[in-house]
Amino acid sequence: MAAVLDKDCPGTEKKQVPGPEKHPGTYVLIFLNTRNFWAQVGQLGRVEIPPGHYLYVGSAFGPGGLKSRVARHARKKKVHRWHIDYLRPHFDLESVWFTYAPAKLECSWVQSLPDIGGRCLVPRFGASDCSCESHLFFFDKKPEIADFSAHIAEESLAESLMGSGHFL
Repeated sequence: MAAVLDKDCPGTEKKQVPGPEKHPGTYVLIFLNTRNFWAQVGQLGRVEIPPGHYLYVGSAFGPGGLKSRVARHARKKKVHRWHIDYLRPHFDLESVWFTYAPAKLECSWVQSLPDIGGRCLVPRFGASDCSCESHLFFFDKKPEIADFSAHIAEESLAESLMGSGHFL
């Protein structure tokens, strides 16, 4: 069962749901963008980003694990290291979904996002080290963790998916 803290779910904003700890794992960042803008994104060039929800999928298997990686992504000001760093100043981080599963699941998780309504607007975003179409997907409305967990390929891992929204 996934724990969720979400500003759109009345009554959850005061509950303390633990965020990711220093364990390695895979994560999904759920962002809200409220205005249309253009951004230069590294080697990808100039991209247009319309308003809506964006899910960015990544993994953290280095020192500090998920706790360090998610904390870095939660900050708006930082040196640009990953594609998401170029968009982060414009996005509000609403929630984080993650698992401590020992396998890198980001590429297989990305494959499930179109099944729950995601569209790729920026090809190769976050996917410079793999063959995925993108690791950033656009949604007209915020997807639910239950829908996502129902579509991930690792059915046995769906139970280990956790959510946190205290990074608002």
